[in-house]
Amino acid sequence: MIDSTRAAAFGVFAALVYVSGASAQSELTCDITVTGQNDPAVDVAAVTSAVNSPLSAGAVTVCLAGTFDFGLPVPTNSISVPIVPNPAVSSLNIIGLNDIKGQKATIRNGTQPLTLAPPAVLPSLTIENLRFVSPSLSAITLLRANQTVRIAGIHVSGVRTFTLPGIGVQFRNGISVSAALASIGGEIVIEGNVLNGGAYTAADTTIAVSAGISLVGANTGTDLNFPARVIVRDNRLNDWSGAGIFAAGLNDATIENNRIDTGAFANQVVGCAQTNGVPAGSGIAVAYVTNSLIRDNVVNVVPSLTGTGAVPTCTAGLIATGIAAGGAADNIFYRNRIRGGGSYALIVGATGFGSETDNVFAVNPVESFVPTSATLLLGPAATDNVLIGDFPTMQGNVGANDIVTR
Repeated sequence: MIDSTRAAAFGVFAALVYVSGASAQSELTCDITVTGQNDPAVDVAAVTSAVNSPLSAGAVTVCLAGTFDFGLPVPTNSISVPIVPNPAVSSLNIIGLNDIKGQKATIRNGTQPLTLAPPAVLPSLTIENLRFVSPSLSAITLLRANQTVRIAGIHVSGVRTFTLPGIGVQFRNGISVSAALASIGGEIVIEGNVLNGGAYTAADTTIAVSAGISLVGANTGTDLNFPARVIVRDNRLNDWSGAGIFAAGLNDATIENNRIDTGAFANQVVGCAQTNGVPAGSGIAVAYVTNSLIRDNVVNVVPSLTGTGAVPTCTAGLIATGIAAGGAADNIFYRNRIRGGGSYALIVGATGFGSETDNVFAVNPVESFVPTSATLLLGPAATDNVLIGDFPTMQGNVGANDIVTR
């Protein structure tokens, strides 16, 4: 017997989801297509039914068309589609279709609208060609991964700050990958996305993490809990109060060819980074990251103010630091162009925790950057790093590192 709740859900599924054998976009074949109704009462259920259909098996492509509304955020409730496909699904592709004007399928509102969380397990996941307008907390969130995940062609137009109930800590990210609940393994590819943080207000005074792309390991003991290989490339990020790209607790990352314009609003943090490496008003920040390559990125640092209207204590184009869980070591920072103005162009170590050693910084042009403190800051635990380039002004532990000026 089918109860009324299941019958209603099936009715929504039947009305809005259909199997399509046609090639709707660039030779794309959709197994299931959902057409948005711009109505939270039906859109969330319809997309959830399609993504997690019990009838799906093998390689499945779910196409989204039109405009979806996932509803306004509620402080104690996450309005999202949990990605928990049928175990028989070997790969899942969630693809947005363009309309006749070439506009992407759009998901409005919601809280973490698309979320991969435990216990979901599948060999391959792709999320591509979608536009998100004003989601809360983040547009796409991965809280578990042990497979190949590709997120590409995503446009985010502003994100609402989410305040964690009972604690008051705030978050605002574009794409968030976190090992807080389960390990992140496999390969994570985030490429070709345009992520805009949107407008901030004076109420955004306790933001803990705000980044266009946030990649965070558990940072406990010696277990990174984030063994995945990570590739972040060819993204355009602007107006984020913390960092365009923030990575903590990674062991094999490539961050390349991204363009970042920092926002006019900065997180309120003490110093250049908190003990977990979280920065304010910066381009790229890596904390407790090892064996990684950061190259050919362009960062434009713009003047910013905190929620109280004060000049932030520290902003920077590029930050590499250790944290309490571990140090930053054996990374290569090559040909990253830093423009604009702020406290520092480059920071190596700032938290006072962990260490920064055996990193190579080579040919990172800073001639278009105007520092208010210095071009380069070397923290007290920054030792045995090699820095090659032009550094008009330097502060900190300069003598403990090999600096080759051109």
